[in-house]
Amino acid sequence: MAFRDERVFITGGAGFIGRVWTRAHPEVRTLTILGRDEARLLQAKAKAPWIHTVRSDVTVDHSILAQYLNGHNLLIHAAATKHVDRCEYAPLDSVRINVDGTRNMALAAIEAGVEVALLISTDKAVFPANVYGATKMLAERIWHEASTWGSRTRFVVCRYGNVIASTGSVLPKVRAQARAGLPLTVTNPGMTRFWLSPQDALDLVDMAITLPNGLVLVPQPGASTIRTALEAAIGCGLDDYIHGVTYITRPGEKDSELMFTDAEHVAAVGAEYRDLRGAFAFEPLGAGRESLGLTYASSADPQFWWTREAIADAIAEAELI
Repeated sequence: MAFRDERVFITGGAGFIGRVWTRAHPEVRTLTILGRDEARLLQAKAKAPWIHTVRSDVTVDHSILAQYLNGHNLLIHAAATKHVDRCEYAPLDSVRINVDGTRNMALAAIEAGVEVALLISTDKAVFPANVYGATKMLAERIWHEASTWGSRTRFVVCRYGNVIASTGSVLPKVRAQARAGLPLTVTNPGMTRFWLSPQDALDLVDMAITLPNGLVLVPQPGASTIRTALEAAIGCGLDDYIHGVTYITRPGEKDSELMFTDAEHVAAVGAEYRDLRGAFAFEPLGAGRESLGLTYASSADPQFWWTREAIADAIAEAELI
């Protein structure tokens, strides 16, 4: 998909989504990334000198954010505090960034006259059992409410699983520790998680940008146990790792994840959104609408199970980005 005439603004743009999207779409007319970490912004600029960078925060006044957004027609709102355990220990900060920041970006998008505003969400927003998931559930609701305000901005959502080797994720961290011969501290290996390759993540974003106003795009990705993913990262079985492995369950972690449930979804719309491993778009549940009657869990017959070899290949792909 080409975005030659687009003027794009990405919050959290020095992170994984910003890097992947920048690399895939050098043809855009303008690309601006906003982030808090000056060093990472400089790194992004060094890799793609043609982009613009803004060192700021989504929690500043929305009128300031609107000034940054002026002249852009596409917003990808990816900025969030994402680590489950950190959010558990700092719920107020998580609300400030993930909830208040999302509200600010919605208001700024409307004030700046942005044509399309895409929110990057997560499977942890479905029946949330932790602070991170709860804040992203609220972010989805805010984005959907913004779609009803009658502005010219088209508000859409893309819901993710775990993107293999994304910024700050566990797999590259464990891989680096193993290469250094360090002992590992990991979560319950029997837990299951959804995984997306970097290309899957990019395809979902590009697809979600085309959605009608107010819709949410969800994939039906493959899953694996934590054990399979960790063994792919370190290149051997956990039981064979000679430097020692400690197992803990961190605060807020769930045994499995849900991508969608029969309690929140209504009839899927648009066959054109069904070409990415079963991805489909839906309108959030409302009065008079019927549930899809579907639940998609990482522990119960996903579309496919990721193998150790496939995850290792995806990690290698991500390391090149």
